[in-house]
Amino acid sequence: MPVLVAFSVVPLGVGTSVGEYVKSVIKELDKRGFKFQVGPMFTTVELKREELRDFFDFLCEIHDKLAEEGIGRIETIIKLDDRRDKEIDIEYKVKRVLEE
Repeated sequence: MPVLVAFSVVPLGVGTSVGEYVKSVIKELDKRGFKFQVGPMFTTVELKREELRDFFDFLCEIHDKLAEEGIGRIETIIKLDDRRDKEIDIEYKVKRVLEE
């Protein structure tokens, strides 16, 4: 069953616009073949349970990359949905909430 991971990486001290940094993270996600959906404040990734370590390695590499670009402080928020009683995916969760 998939695990959904919502995350947000925020470089601090770079001003009010972080869109270019977000684009960089999304490009890296895409390169690695992760299934993801971009939202206005968080990106959600759909993973197999055995891919969780790969995803956390990915986040560490993103932090390292931002630090190499001169970012002195990086905040990351992560939320995991590890539902084991029912098969869920990104599309299901969105569709379910938008149904009337």
